[in-house]
Amino acid sequence: MNNDQSWCLKNLRIRDLLGFQQAVEFPFEAGLQVLEAPNHTGKTSLTMALLWGLTGIVPNLARINKHFFRLTNKHAGDNAQPSVEIALSQADGRELVIKRAYQARPDVETDLSVDLDGKSFSGQQAQDLIWAELGLKPSSLEGCGVVLQDHRLGLITGKDSDVSDVINDMLGLYTLSQLVPTLEAASKDAADLRKEVEAFLTDADPVAKWEDRDKQLNEELRQLENKALESGFAKELLDDPRTGALTELSAAAGILGVEGPAPEGAVEQQIERLRTKLNNLRKTHSAAGVLGQLQSRKAELGQLVTDMRKLAADLAKHDKRLATESGNGEVDPAKLAASVAATEARLEENGRARQKLQDEQGFLTNCYDHLLNHHEGGTCPLCLQSIEKPKLLAGLKSRVNGTIATDLERLQKEHQTLTDQKKAQEKRLKTAKSLRNDHGSLMGQIEALGPRVGNKIGTWPTPLQVDTLYLDGFLRGQLLQRTEKVCGELGVEQDKVGEEIKKEQSAYAQLETQKFHPVETRINRVSDFLKPIIHAAEKIESHGKLRQEAEERRSELDKLLKEASDTAGQLKKISGALADHEQNAASAAVKAQLPAISDFFKKIAGNPDYDGLDIQTTVSRDKVT
Repeated sequence: MNNDQSWCLKNLRIRDLLGFQQAVEFPFEAGLQVLEAPNHTGKTSLTMALLWGLTGIVPNLARINKHFFRLTNKHAGDNAQPSVEIALSQADGRELVIKRAYQARPDVETDLSVDLDGKSFSGQQAQDLIWAELGLKPSSLEGCGVVLQDHRLGLITGKDSDVSDVINDMLGLYTLSQLVPTLEAASKDAADLRKEVEAFLTDADPVAKWEDRDKQLNEELRQLENKALESGFAKELLDDPRTGALTELSAAAGILGVEGPAPEGAVEQQIERLRTKLNNLRKTHSAAGVLGQLQSRKAELGQLVTDMRKLAADLAKHDKRLATESGNGEVDPAKLAASVAATEARLEENGRARQKLQDEQGFLTNCYDHLLNHHEGGTCPLCLQSIEKPKLLAGLKSRVNGTIATDLERLQKEHQTLTDQKKAQEKRLKTAKSLRNDHGSLMGQIEALGPRVGNKIGTWPTPLQVDTLYLDGFLRGQLLQRTEKVCGELGVEQDKVGEEIKKEQSAYAQLETQKFHPVETRINRVSDFLKPIIHAAEKIESHGKLRQEAEERRSELDKLLKEASDTAGQLKKISGALADHEQNAASAAVKAQLPAISDFFKKIAGNPDYDGLDIQTTVSRDKVT
């Protein structure tokens, strides 16, 4: 771009990259940059570093194996810091600084940062900014003023295709080639439209489609009529299916004793109305009400029998457990608690006796030690009599090691016995409390069944003497017998209700057979056979009205086909003329620029025998080349 918004290369700094070891800096001036130097002095390294710094992509050169290729200078060592820093500027003073560090991995990942207008960017955001500011395109050199020698090796003496690529870039012939006429595309669209209309008229003629649909509808009506005849309908009834349907529905309404269908009413609505009436009569009939009550009572009795049998089984299991535990010992929690309290009292008394003996033993032991340490005789301070030390020492020793020690050993054994006794009593108390809790819960369930049982068969033993039943196995046995008896009585009552249900079901079945079922059969026959025939006839009638519309549409399509054919021909002629004009314009543009380009090539080649270029423009695949 030749304006104030163009970015110009200002400075390039390369470190440990390609052919450059350590840091090397290249300043640039405004204008065209041409690098000239002997072979193997870094021209390719410099241009590759610049291209990679801008795009992040290693150029695709024939002599590079990208799988093994690394940008890092091979002499830079382990401390190498391969990177590129590119500084660009605009005429108005704006600066763009690109810093890209190379990570030597097979996927050629990079670390990128860009500074612009006092802001810093990194990663993909930074690369997107480079594309936008420099007008570059990813994975290409388009928009970039750097021409890599290896890309354009045939620039002077190489392949025509390479020369053509450079010329196209410089002249902008690619842009000219994009002027492929809009009319040509329109011509193609018109031709496609013509083909589409022709195909439609061939495969989907509106009139032909109408006729096919008309045949299909008549065939469906014929099949429905045959099914109705097979089910017993008279042929004359099918000639006017709507009247026949209303006749059948009127007969059904007469049996139900309700108002018949209105002559002008829709058949579907009359069917649903009579079905609703039939369902209501079935639900509200007295026989249905009695049958429903009996069935509900039988269900309640069945659930009660189940609950009572489970309760009887639980009670029998509980009674057996109580009997077993009574044989093993006391089961009364109150008595067991009293026993535990008594044992605790004896333990406390034992402890006090042991403490008293231990205190006396300690005192006498100290006295014995004192007498042993004082050999002189003396007088007792209490009785003022002389002390016979040998006799006194013998008495003390006998008391401490004999009587007291024996009593302490006895009390210790008694303490252990009482402790074991208390643990056994507490364990027994825990078992008794669990039994008592289970007993209370079970008795609560038995009492709760009282109202339910009383409503069905009469009396039930409530309230229960819960504590008495807990300790008295005989009374529990009586309660268990009563529970089992009630189960039997409930079963008998359930059987009676079952017999009543059978009688009511028989009476209701007779009503169903004589009244409800014939009505339902009539309604279903109308719904299954006559209603589909009515709908099929209505479809045929509605479809007949579409004949004129189909003919009009086919006429419009014929006109559209003619217009599309005419338009496609005209556009094709205009497109051809415009293509010739485009080729002539491109040839003129090439001739106008040819002297400047030829002079540029002559300077680059440095060949005094070079006399210029010969450029020809052609049209290939609708583009100027």
